[in-house]
Amino acid sequence: MPPASATIAQVSAFYQVLAEHIEAGHEVVLDGAEVEQFDTSFAQLLMAASRKCAQLSRPYRIVEASPAMVTACERIAVATQLLQEGGDQHAA
Repeated sequence: MPPASATIAQVSAFYQVLAEHIEAGHEVVLDGAEVEQFDTSFAQLLMAASRKCAQLSRPYRIVEASPAMVTACERIAVATQLLQEGGDQHAA
């Protein structure tokens, strides 16, 4: 799960955890319900994770995106790709 404050200050630490999870072959399901702050740097990190999962044919999805997540993703025009309801999320 992303931290409640998913901002540039947390990108590096979350990247490490996420990369290890992906490389270990685990399904990536991120619950964003508790995310209160979410900036575009974190959205970019999640887009990169989505692409990596697609390259490795690994499941990736975000469930329960918070309003802060939706707003930031809309700001950089990735809401449709990153926050699509249901199913696995993979960047094209």
